[in-house]
Amino acid sequence: MNASGSESSKNRGGRKGTDPNDLIEAALQDGLTEDKSEIDGDPVRKTLSDTTEPRYDEMMKIWEAYAAKFEVSGPFDMRAMKHFTETVARSTKCRLDKSLGRPTVRSIRVKMQRFMSQWQRATNTSIPAIVRESVCYYIQDVFRYKIPLWVEEKAPKYLTIENYTAMEEHLWLIDHHNYMHEGSRVDESTLLKLHAYTGARLREICNAKYKDLLCMVAWQDGEPEIKIGFKRDLAKGMQDTPKKPKHPLYERLKPTRPLFANRLLFLLAIIISAGTFKNYKTIDDVLDARPNPRSNFRIMEWRDEVLDDLVFPEMSVNGPTKKIKNATAWGAQCSAWGSIDGCKKSVLRIGNWRLAAQKGSNALI
Repeated sequence: MNASGSESSKNRGGRKGTDPNDLIEAALQDGLTEDKSEIDGDPVRKTLSDTTEPRYDEMMKIWEAYAAKFEVSGPFDMRAMKHFTETVARSTKCRLDKSLGRPTVRSIRVKMQRFMSQWQRATNTSIPAIVRESVCYYIQDVFRYKIPLWVEEKAPKYLTIENYTAMEEHLWLIDHHNYMHEGSRVDESTLLKLHAYTGARLREICNAKYKDLLCMVAWQDGEPEIKIGFKRDLAKGMQDTPKKPKHPLYERLKPTRPLFANRLLFLLAIIISAGTFKNYKTIDDVLDARPNPRSNFRIMEWRDEVLDDLVFPEMSVNGPTKKIKNATAWGAQCSAWGSIDGCKKSVLRIGNWRLAAQKGSNALI
């Protein structure tokens, strides 16, 4: 093959390469500045959530007080970091250690990691890697014996059938509280079910909007069954992850639960009363829905104008508002609700219910 044939074969079928110099010129024409002095050289770190940031700020304030007291310039050497670790440990109390109230190894490691992260974020200066790594091993393998730190972790407690039933009975049969709106009672019961039956976090459910829900009717064992898929775009730690956690809700469960424990029934009551379905106005309309003839399911669409509406907003005397329900406040309210019905304090933390749901614990109904 001659030279011209070889050259022709190189160009045949391939994408023509772009000159890198042309790309740089294109960037300059698009607004790229040639003066780099306007760009700061500070590292960019992950943004903290509004609920997490105060904990990091707290550790930074402790360090500032410590540095002023002991005239320390920065956390650059292990002598200063070991001393600061002891300061944090001796000023932290833990309820697990009934005798001395010493904190756990894990709690001190978490606090020191928060401090190191926040110090670097606030000062744009890196702590030497050997110091950051050594602090963790120092707490875990050396310092724990000096005070000593508490080693045992609190065992999770699960919401039992008896606890759950007592809470529902109190809400519907015993509770004579004059709610601002009777819809609040339905909301409370539904929130309890969703937290007890799914692995969703407090904020995931309390801040849920209708665009986060997908409702459909499908065939199941020859009968129509309503299913609701619940997926939050702002799940904790998964903002940039395409696969968000999903929490499916089914009309039927095996073994069959009593109606007061049917999570879908109460959620449908909220949906229908809010008038959010596009083509279904009443409970009869919903129950008469059938899958498409040519498929095994039918999407029960929302009205376009309600996609950004909250599923569980705060209530007023006139009904639902546009205000987001405070997840922390509701968690405290639910724990207080449980204490009325004799649940042990170790069970009251609503996070334990979510943990049980994630592990598929049969402690739940």
